[in-house]
Amino acid sequence: NFISLDPDNHDPCDDSSNSHGPHVAGIIAAEHNGEGVVGVAPEASIYAIKVLDGAGFGSVSTVIAGIEWALAHGMDVASVSIQVGMHFQSLEQACNAAYDAGLLLVAAAGNTFGGDVMYPAAYDSVIGVTATNMDDLPLSLSPVGPELELAAPGAAIPSTIAGGGYGLLSGTSQAAPHVAGVAALVLSSGFEQDLNGDGTVDHRDIRLRLQETALDMGEPGLDPVYGYGLLSAGAAGPASPVSHLSVTRLPGTPWASAKSATLSDGVFEITIVNDGLPRIDVEVFEDDVHLKELSEFYNFCATGSSEVTFQMDSTAPTLVVVFVPRGRPGASADVYIERL
Repeated sequence: NFISLDPDNHDPCDDSSNSHGPHVAGIIAAEHNGEGVVGVAPEASIYAIKVLDGAGFGSVSTVIAGIEWALAHGMDVASVSIQVGMHFQSLEQACNAAYDAGLLLVAAAGNTFGGDVMYPAAYDSVIGVTATNMDDLPLSLSPVGPELELAAPGAAIPSTIAGGGYGLLSGTSQAAPHVAGVAALVLSSGFEQDLNGDGTVDHRDIRLRLQETALDMGEPGLDPVYGYGLLSAGAAGPASPVSHLSVTRLPGTPWASAKSATLSDGVFEITIVNDGLPRIDVEVFEDDVHLKELSEFYNFCATGSSEVTFQMDSTAPTLVVVFVPRGRPGASADVYIERL
């Protein structure tokens, strides 16, 4: 708690009238417990850093203190749902120092109704997030500016509130934690892609991953309304196996032994590691329509192990891929599906 004048008051609990803090925290990490809502990253660890009072006011110094605390205590991602109306060199320096030291900063771009992007979201070292409505169009209160980096849902978002229960809030404050939550998911997945080619996999690569996988909604490329585009959690996910299927030939028809996988929102690499099957048919469907042009069959040596690797593009359509084993009962294959 950096806002209390009482040096012994370390309570970071929210005391605002609209439960701003708990609402943002719930968007990130509400538990998957069968009640209410589920956060974007329900197993993430959340740390509450109080830099504004119950009326939503504070000072630049308390915001800086909060950022410095997050860095000093080993935070990986900081979700900053506040807006400062003017540039302060001290705030920019604090953001730059934190980002250079490894803290990924995600900030609400401000509710300025088409006006400028607020600070700290406007700084280069911070991911500035705007808000969209239920039709993926810009929320009326969203800002416009070249500093915007990503867009995320921000209209009537249900989340946790103080004292228990749930409520709806709207704004870029609700959009920013969606981005922070997805960044946490990518980070915790064992992400290993050096996207900027600097020889190190770090928060900068995760930032690039979010940019590159965003759904381009406005003008091609970076634009002042959506930034790089609408956040896509599925596409930003790790380049690691999302599915492992064991396909075994059972007595009866080959189709009775078939296994299927649903692919969507990305390009996937599929590897079939065979163990005794002479052939596997790969049948592809979209909305129950057989796509003959994407379907294929693969022949193997029935007496030994072999493998084949191919790619399947389901960036736009959702595809159902069915693996049909052909051969003697008991022969099998392992199918590994990996998002690229």
